Amino acid sequence: MSNDRAFDILIVGAGPAGLAAALAFARDGFETCLVGTPDARGNGRTVALLNGSVRFLQALGMGPLLECGVVPLVTMRIIDDTGSIFRPPPASFEASEIGLDALGWNVENSVLVKALADAAATTSGLTLVGAYAESVDLTRDQARLRLGNGQFLRAALIVAADGRNSRLRESVHIATRDWAYPQAALTTLVRHDGDFRKSNAPVARSRRRAPRRRVPRVALL
Repeated sequence: MSNDRAFDILIVGAGPAGLAAALAFARDGFETCLVGTPDARGNGRTVALLNGSVRFLQALGMGPLLECGVVPLVTMRIIDDTGSIFRPPPASFEASEIGLDALGWNVENSVLVKALADAAATTSGLTLVGAYAESVDLTRDQARLRLGNGQFLRAALIVAADGRNSRLRESVHIATRDWAYPQAALTTLVRHDGDFRKSNAPVARSRRRAPRRRVPRVALL
């Protein structure tokens, strides 16, 4: 144990949640270690950041990302395409109705991860360890993390941000409740001549067998 690397906080998982948490702790003065390797490969997947997440990213100094890397979703349109005889008219919900600039901000996952990883690489007090966590031992006053390369890290607080199939959570027997839906999703990327960003409106089309969503993004791969 004398050869363990000691930190104030250990964070396992280098996705958006882990990266953002590591940046926040380090910038508040905690000696922080982030365990994991950020994956910024583009796959077309996006996430809609709501107001609280955007304010959190702004507090972390991620202004440039929010200025050019996201699409504000100012209107949500819902269309009934179920084929019903008495079909309700399309409904639109405006962000201005609840005093917001946007209902959410759509950003590609890879763009978000890269921006956070670039910030993490230059943040003082934040150590990046590109390994995977194998197990953790908890005592009354500290957590001791074993890495896949045989190295040990310890800290007073450990954060499990390693996803829905968390090895860390499983190793300390934290129970979760999960379920499955009898559905499958098909995602496509569409290029068109018009500038869809001018409307900044995701469209939800309700259908009997499967709903359909269309969401604007900054750019295609």
